[in-house]
Amino acid sequence: MVYVDECEVHLHPRLVKVWQNRGRLLRVPAAGADRTCVVFGALDYATGQVIWHLSPRKDSEAFVAFLEHLSKALPHESLVVVWDNVSYHKGRRTWPGGGGGSVGSAPSFCRPTLRS
Repeated sequence: MVYVDECEVHLHPRLVKVWQNRGRLLRVPAAGADRTCVVFGALDYATGQVIWHLSPRKDSEAFVAFLEHLSKALPHESLVVVWDNVSYHKGRRTWPGGGGGSVGSAPSFCRPTLRS
């Protein structure tokens, strides 16, 4: 069983909060423009192994490339993949013929349970 998720890493993050005098616009010089890099990752529950893949974007094509990378990294295992419900995880591009396996998604909302 592997848990899958993705994130964007901003290579030139912007300043969100900064101390400045009231009524004066503070300009901070910075070189270059903001770029993002997408990191797809999977955690193998049994071994603790982390498998990751870099991509310039988050879409079906990039996700399929990550799944191919994942299947090469864990070639001798039958995988159960747990992911969130992002639209490109469930599209026809991602699973054109089912890939010879079964595909299922988690519920869109899971109410947390409280234990006392």
